[in-house]
Amino acid sequence: MPNTHLVDFHGASFNISQYPVLKCVGMLSDEQSWLAPMHCHEDVTEVIFVMSGEGSVQVAERSYPLRPGTLALYNPGVMHQESWQASRRGPELFHMKFGEFQLGGMPAGRILPDEHVPVIETGTYAPLLEQIFRAMFDECSRRSAGYEQMCHSLLESALIVILRLLNQRSAAAEAPRPFDEISGDSLALKAKTYIEDNYMRKITMRDIADELHISYYHLSHMFKQELSLSPQDYLISYRMNEACRLLTTTQMPISLIAARVGYGNQSHFNVQFKTIKGLSPGQYRRIYSDGDEFGAPDEEGDDARDT
Repeated sequence: MPNTHLVDFHGASFNISQYPVLKCVGMLSDEQSWLAPMHCHEDVTEVIFVMSGEGSVQVAERSYPLRPGTLALYNPGVMHQESWQASRRGPELFHMKFGEFQLGGMPAGRILPDEHVPVIETGTYAPLLEQIFRAMFDECSRRSAGYEQMCHSLLESALIVILRLLNQRSAAAEAPRPFDEISGDSLALKAKTYIEDNYMRKITMRDIADELHISYYHLSHMFKQELSLSPQDYLISYRMNEACRLLTTTQMPISLIAARVGYGNQSHFNVQFKTIKGLSPGQYRRIYSDGDEFGAPDEEGDDARDT
């Protein structure tokens, strides 16, 4: 077998303006039959991956089959109800919830285009998705050092597989692909990668332009044309997304989180965070850490420091 080195990647990438923040991961098993109440999740997207059992989900008065190898996707606010047929083994499935993300061409926090049915057959991707979900669940169960970082990396992998499946389904139906794919040679993608690698440092848009050997004005035009927002807005969004992850998955002091995501001045961080998220960092931590599998405790005195 030849010794192949994969160093320089030039393939297409998905336009993910903001990667999601994982809220919880769970597993259902050892239930011979099960009927969930009709419900929805107002501020998170839910994904279910079925490994065994036969059932269905009702969405908007329509019923869709659930069987091994299927994914069910529910956007925030979508009412749904799963039910499972009685059997000796019963259903076995993984479920996760995530939010705070933006996919190119889609409203914030939504993964399923309106015209798509909520259940996907994963086909040859089923073994990979089972490995990803099982690894996420095991990491959350063991809580070894770095487990929250591992879980978010695995979530990104699962997200890319889901986007591939949705695009493939559209292509098979000869419909437009719902998610943009950006050329690996794109200047916007290179700028995006630079931001993601350096967001924790004090960087300017001219630093990025100089790194790519182009003018700032050309960078801004190309970035906005391909990613639908400016480089500066993407940098702020990426920093805020990372701050949300650290607030809900670690016990790190808010002052250290501000420094970790590139803010030398905590007051500036607090103001910008509240402007974008509508809550102070301390309020965000208290609200979104409650019941979270990662479970960071409250910090006493946050409100005084967040004003």
